[in-house]
Amino acid sequence: MSEFASGQSRRPKLIPLAVPWCIDALRANFSMVTGEYHEHQPTELGFNAYALGQDRAGPFEMQVIRVTFQEALAARVCPFEDEDVLLYAEEEPAEGLEDGLDGFQRNIRRFEEELARWRRTGICGNCGFYEVQDSLWMRELAIDDEEVRHYFSVGRRVSVDVLARGWSWRVERSVPDAPPPLWPPG
Repeated sequence: MSEFASGQSRRPKLIPLAVPWCIDALRANFSMVTGEYHEHQPTELGFNAYALGQDRAGPFEMQVIRVTFQEALAARVCPFEDEDVLLYAEEEPAEGLEDGLDGFQRNIRRFEEELARWRRTGICGNCGFYEVQDSLWMRELAIDDEEVRHYFSVGRRVSVDVLARGWSWRVERSVPDAPPPLWPPG
């Protein structure tokens, strides 16, 4: 029996961070720089992401995003499989809800609703960049500092975890001739 099933521990929860872009999971091309010997060198993570065009209604633009983590205590890059995200799920996905939709139809409807909200607010609701609440990794490392947060980014086959006291981001550059998304972002 897992520690979650036995009630001994709370399951970690992913909280999407409020950003106007979505990591291109299929072509993320993560790159990370961390200061192993220089404690004041920030940890930086770069990746490809899609953002809405200027008017929020037009096509997506690919950008290279650079996230800078302040006072990073630890960072890791791990192999990732789609099923790994179930570690963070609050509950098992429902199969047959009363709306009469199957899982595929429900996912399409959810995507359309998320995309409409993204276009309306400018914030992507499922950006691929999260804060992990109730982090197992922080427990394993015995980090009990209320200012330290666990940040998690996910691509198609790799995930990146960083423990840090804060973060900021910037557009490093636009990719003018980027192909359109292979899957709908969000």
